[in-house]
Amino acid sequence: MDNDFLFIHINLITSQSTVHLQSTEEGRGIVKSRGNECFIIAPDHLFPRKSSEKVIVSGDNQKISRGKYIQSYPADIAIVRIESGADQECKEWKTVQNYNSLLEKTNEGYIEIRNDDGSYDHEPMYLKSKSMSGITISPKDNSFEFSKGMSGSSLFTNLNDEKVYLGMLLSVDEENSQSGNVFQADDMERIMQEFFKMKIVKQILN
Repeated sequence: MDNDFLFIHINLITSQSTVHLQSTEEGRGIVKSRGNECFIIAPDHLFPRKSSEKVIVSGDNQKISRGKYIQSYPADIAIVRIESGADQECKEWKTVQNYNSLLEKTNEGYIEIRNDDGSYDHEPMYLKSKSMSGITISPKDNSFEFSKGMSGSSLFTNLNDEKVYLGMLLSVDEENSQSGNVFQADDMERIMQEFFKMKIVKQILN
């Protein structure tokens, strides 16, 4: 029984899948399910035309989908619903329970940058500082620079040989292209918790 619980718990915190997004702006996002629906969490600034945006989604194995912008939240976060095309690797997931404790002890990680052909790059990062406003990261490779289009890339670390989601790259320091600002995963989960439990509540009532 304990092993079954451990498997379920690890699966819920390590099943995140990233995607490449092309709308008015290029960027990245992370996929999350709600019941039978599939959504993408991404930076709101990628979608200046809001609900009129046409969003092309590229994921694992060159899967191409089309999405629709449906909602925004404070801190530059938006939700896009996948409406047609290929099925992405869409699963329910939660932020690791001991997130703050893990973050306090974590000094290294990597960002996953999903490409438009479905491939991805991992760039090792230092977690330089952590505060109420988020996580500041910098690349281990001194030749690497953050660039336009990387917004929405996911910051992960490893826990027991499994990847654990720490947050989303939202912006880059205007005076230092090797300094990125990450929105913490626990804050993201908190502001969107009502949205992602709506379907579950409806199913229970039915």
